[in-house]
Amino acid sequence: LKLKQYPQAISDLTACLAQKPNDVAHYLNRAQAYFESQKYPDALRDLSRVESLEPSRMNYLLRGKCLLAMNLYEQAVESFSQQLKY
Repeated sequence: LKLKQYPQAISDLTACLAQKPNDVAHYLNRAQAYFESQKYPDALRDLSRVESLEPSRMNYLLRGKCLLAMNLYEQAVESFSQQLKY
């Protein structure tokens, strides 16, 4: 991710998740890579997985940014509000 090679990061993280399907850090990183690649539904899918596995590590800010990019303003505001609680 630091090198901004998002397609490669997505591929690598997908391979990691095949080995460790419940690794929250990999889902968070892949969600960030999807976001940077403007693949917002994919990012939201990974963030939903994070929320189901370990809600305390959920990145509501990233979810809000994805929703905002998709013009889902009310849902984005809700997500940003949740981020403020943490």
